[in-house]
Amino acid sequence: MGIKRLYQNLRADFKNRPVSDLTGQKIAIDTMGWIYQAYFSMMEYSGDTNMFILRYFERKVNALKKFDIEVL
Repeated sequence: MGIKRLYQNLRADFKNRPVSDLTGQKIAIDTMGWIYQAYFSMMEYSGDTNMFILRYFERKVNALKKFDIEVL
């Protein structure tokens, strides 16, 4: 799913910015990258994988909330 060649079309407009620049903003996140990171982070994890992934996402969202960023 997704939009074909989205990254290639938007790449020139990407800018590295600190998360604090988004303070007070609402953002939407394409979580596919987070799923990919969670999958490889749990390769050596032997517990409940569903709970691992949920906690992984929770940590990411909580990190954004520290900057008063609302995640949609």
